Amino acid sequence: LTEIKINPDAAVSGTRVLVMGNNAGEKLTYVDSTLARTDRTLDTPNTYNTFFISATDISVRGSSGGPVLNDKGEAVGMTCCGILRTNSSFYLPLQRVVRSLLYLRRGLRVPRGTLQIAFSYQTYEELSRMGVSDENLNLVREDQDEAEGMLVVNRILAQGTGYKAGMRHGDVLKSLNGNIVHNYVDLESVLDDSVESDVDVSIIRAGDQINLSVRVQDLYEICANEYIEVSRAVVHKLEYGLALACNIPAEGVFLASHGYMFKALRRTNAPSVITGIGEYDTPDLDSFQKAMEEYPNGSQVAVRYFSVADKTKTNFARVTVDKRWYPFVRAQRNDREGNWEVRNCAKPAQDSFTGANKVETKASGSSAELKNPLDATVHVTFSTPFSLDGIISLSCDGVGLVVDAQLGLVICERMTVPTTLGDIFVTFNSAKMVRAKAVFVHPFQEFSMIQYDTEEIKNDKLVNVCELELNRNSIHIGQELEYYAIDGEHNRLHSHCAVTSIMGLYLHATAENPRFVPRNTEYFMANESAKGIGGVYVDGKTKSVCGFNFFFSDKKFRGLRATDVIPYVDAVRLSLLKGEETPREISLLPVQLNNVPLVEARATLNLDDDWALKLLGTMDPYRR
Repeated sequence: LTEIKINPDAAVSGTRVLVMGNNAGEKLTYVDSTLARTDRTLDTPNTYNTFFISATDISVRGSSGGPVLNDKGEAVGMTCCGILRTNSSFYLPLQRVVRSLLYLRRGLRVPRGTLQIAFSYQTYEELSRMGVSDENLNLVREDQDEAEGMLVVNRILAQGTGYKAGMRHGDVLKSLNGNIVHNYVDLESVLDDSVESDVDVSIIRAGDQINLSVRVQDLYEICANEYIEVSRAVVHKLEYGLALACNIPAEGVFLASHGYMFKALRRTNAPSVITGIGEYDTPDLDSFQKAMEEYPNGSQVAVRYFSVADKTKTNFARVTVDKRWYPFVRAQRNDREGNWEVRNCAKPAQDSFTGANKVETKASGSSAELKNPLDATVHVTFSTPFSLDGIISLSCDGVGLVVDAQLGLVICERMTVPTTLGDIFVTFNSAKMVRAKAVFVHPFQEFSMIQYDTEEIKNDKLVNVCELELNRNSIHIGQELEYYAIDGEHNRLHSHCAVTSIMGLYLHATAENPRFVPRNTEYFMANESAKGIGGVYVDGKTKSVCGFNFFFSDKKFRGLRATDVIPYVDAVRLSLLKGEETPREISLLPVQLNNVPLVEARATLNLDDDWALKLLGTMDPYRR
């Protein structure tokens, strides 16, 4: 390797330079340019108190970090960013880089100081309008002929030492320690060399000169050097640059990545700062880690947070504590070794629900008339961190029916619970949410079965749960039913309806988008007036369930007959009663059957007339 000599003082307007980089992803490119100005500022995060070098060239993405060389082969800048529509490029000056190299070569940490203030560069004309006297302007001109302005306080944080010492927005910086300061290099030189020390600051406010003594704060104290990762979410201390941009304190737990657990916080477009989890306040990473260690896996907790775009408004979101799908670790940056030291946080407790619900003898004398079908209808939510089995969405919700209250057995649509790998919750009467697990997912039909923890609702006075029997008689066109449903806001819906049609379902899978497709399935349609997010069709007299209004895999609501699911419910119930594993094998014909009109079966498929006569007695109105 050949080292490049750095000469930051050679960066002057009019200098011909050669920009090296990987322009547009090429391995190595060279672009000729000419330096235009050396006092350009960029109003973007983390670019405060810096003069950038501007030029016009055809550099595009891929050259950031490349050297900007003069005709002597010396580096006078480093490619930083640009504006494509105007072919404008901006280079980072290297004065402070030279200083940093001196410390790094000696194995020392580079001192950085701050007043938690961002300055802007204003011209003499603007300074005159701000009340700066001609005498003060002439002092700056005499000190530096090339100077065209002075530094003005543009952003200032109330928690910073500059604000506490008396500096305010709009103050014009005249001198530091008695020396005139008119550019960012001189400003940063004084601050970096005076960490944890006091500096004499002279400012001009409304034409009056004010002298202050200001403590220089260590910049590393307000910069993030560690983070916590939990459920693939990443949190760390609020970074100073973002705090300065949003005018909020450089403190608090900043949510850098939502991950799986905090996906509910994505409703705010701007980044968020978490201020509390459950009953714990989280002003820093230590308190955040403690709160996460206290709550067991699967707990429902409220998260308090605010958006950096509106710090005055506190938001709330309900999240499910997750510490099983991803590591729960804390990492700290080791600047000497150049790596991250990662350690595990406290291990989560084992899930309390195993699915082994206690079965008691059912009370006799229960009347079907006393059962409210809405008490057997529950709201089911499902989420998974992994996109497996061709599932459409990582989070779904729908309606389920309690078919065995003592076992905690619920049947729901397969679109809601498409796989056993995920977190499932069941909500009763809009009052209680409990955990559940998938016990059966049919590979070729539109339903699944889940089991909830009956102990969690056993003594809850707000929860009234009943089970409904499944009607073992096939439904028919014209049959009158009652429809019970739940909408997305947990509101209960009820209407009367009638079966209007019974048809076969033919959905085709594609290799481009492989996912579950039902096979050899019939469905029915009814003229209910309120669908909600799903529901059940009940016989008005027996209060038994004749069918389900489920959301099918083609994203349409259809009716699933109870007679199609009864054999599987009986098998799963028997396995749970015996404490055995639920059925894993299903007998299916390895063919796809379709309905065809009777006329087509006779004309093209050579259906025998005797068979046609036999089928006429059971033929549906569509004569298939």
